[in-house]
Amino acid sequence: MTTTASVLLTLAADEMRETRELLRIIDVATAKRPWWRTLVLFAVSDQQQVVGGMAFQYLADNIERATEHWSEALAHLDQLVAAAPELAHLRADLRAAGLDTVLPRLHPDAVPIPLKPAATHLVAVGDTIRDCVQVLVAVKQGFVLGQLRATEGERSPG
Repeated sequence: MTTTASVLLTLAADEMRETRELLRIIDVATAKRPWWRTLVLFAVSDQQQVVGGMAFQYLADNIERATEHWSEALAHLDQLVAAAPELAHLRADLRAAGLDTVLPRLHPDAVPIPLKPAATHLVAVGDTIRDCVQVLVAVKQGFVLGQLRATEGERSPG
């Protein structure tokens, strides 16, 4: 694997991690908020609707951003396989980890509307992303280990 391939591998893993971070759900209803916001929400007749609506808007925005990051990760993977044909097997390993299931599960129609089922759904998507990152990390570690062994082989007399 070349240095370019190593960089692309790192970029893909970083985009995947960013995707996963964006899918973390913060419970807006129990989050610490300024006193004035509590007063405004108290004045609204249906506080749960307001809180739920804000949470879903926040969630929808993050899902959209997560989709963009995942698309970037896929583009880096395409470049990686083109730059390092010896890593063609990586696609199969990533598919086994669920690579191709992430984008369909981030589609707005795939995410349940009540917040609790949405959180459960996104945790499962995050687990799939974690599995994909682990595949990339294992390949990267193998590359680094190979480089270290090659460097030691050059240094040792023999």
